[in-house]
Amino acid sequence: MKFTGFILALFLSLSGFAQKNYLLIGRNTGNKTLEDSTKIRTFGFARNLNENPPIPGPTLYAKPGDSVTIDFWNVSQGASHTIHLHGLDVDQQNDGVPHLSFTVLHMEHGYYRFKAVHPGVYLYHCHVLSPIHVQAGMYGMLIIERNDSLEYMENGSLKRADFSFPILFSEVDTNWHKDSVLMQGHDAMIHTAKLPKYEAQYFLANGREQNSWTNSPIHKPKGDYLMRLANVGNYAIELDQLPPGSRIVNSDGRDLPTALSLDSSWSIYPGERYDIVFTAETDQNLRFTYRNLNTWKAMGQLIIPIQLFRIGIESNPINQVQLFPNPGTGSIQIGGLNGAADASYRVYNTAGQLMQEGVCENEIQLRGLKPGLYFIELQIGNQVLRERYSLSQP
Repeated sequence: MKFTGFILALFLSLSGFAQKNYLLIGRNTGNKTLEDSTKIRTFGFARNLNENPPIPGPTLYAKPGDSVTIDFWNVSQGASHTIHLHGLDVDQQNDGVPHLSFTVLHMEHGYYRFKAVHPGVYLYHCHVLSPIHVQAGMYGMLIIERNDSLEYMENGSLKRADFSFPILFSEVDTNWHKDSVLMQGHDAMIHTAKLPKYEAQYFLANGREQNSWTNSPIHKPKGDYLMRLANVGNYAIELDQLPPGSRIVNSDGRDLPTALSLDSSWSIYPGERYDIVFTAETDQNLRFTYRNLNTWKAMGQLIIPIQLFRIGIESNPINQVQLFPNPGTGSIQIGGLNGAADASYRVYNTAGQLMQEGVCENEIQLRGLKPGLYFIELQIGNQVLRERYSLSQP
């Protein structure tokens, strides 16, 4: 048997396919603090017992041909849960609908298995009283990539973006997060519940509200972007401000034979997913309006800024300022400050993540960063200098 297993593993590795194993832990004891300091109780999928379940849950990845197993461990104080693989072609046993497949009870493990086939964006969520449990936070994205996250098909040709990022839309109605609502329906066969009127007060993208996006926008250089969108909320998401030339290349996990040009607004209804490609030559504000499905009334809005890295000096020129040596080992000297007392810096990686920030006088010390390419933003008053910095081994 060991030899057979070795041959099978060797075959899978040589064929490029893999066995992907994920552990998700169902929890009913999560919490989330919203931007105005309001605290709500949440359910969710955690990766370990010490983790407060994040909203959304972890993003799961696979490639075409991979065999995926999700080990779902339910640690939810008596509540039953399932995992529904939304949009994936799975058999009934692995579909996660309680009365058609199986239910995972408290302290039990349930195993969901599927073969990844079609590249695209999918969802997973609990299907026990799903209106309550999804609103509570039991949802996440599942992305089937090609060779990596940058490849996509457009008009029958394989292409490659410069950058990609997923966005999962949802909302929060705090009235639905009270124990009187959340603790209904522990019996998975019950399909009725007392629900308050749904009127969301908070609007999320990747679990983040507007101030979070405003204070920490997407930082990347100009180029071609692959935006992977999904809606797991109860409202429609109207894409009413996208860069010119935006087009849809994949819908609900299927490549479109011909890309759909987005010359006007487009809406993502609950459960839908799209891959959208656009080119960013200047800073962009991506605007998304959350609309009531019955009245089409605008219930909320979220703006996601994309701020492009610029190499060189902005605003009032400060040509006398220099960062050296570059490349370097992390000890960066700043020439030309001339005693400026209000100098600060930020360091971003190539994915646009803020890695380090602080105030500085005549030098910047980078600590704990791996060798590679970074972007350093130096601000002196209202003047900004942005430069590429290559960090080498010490």
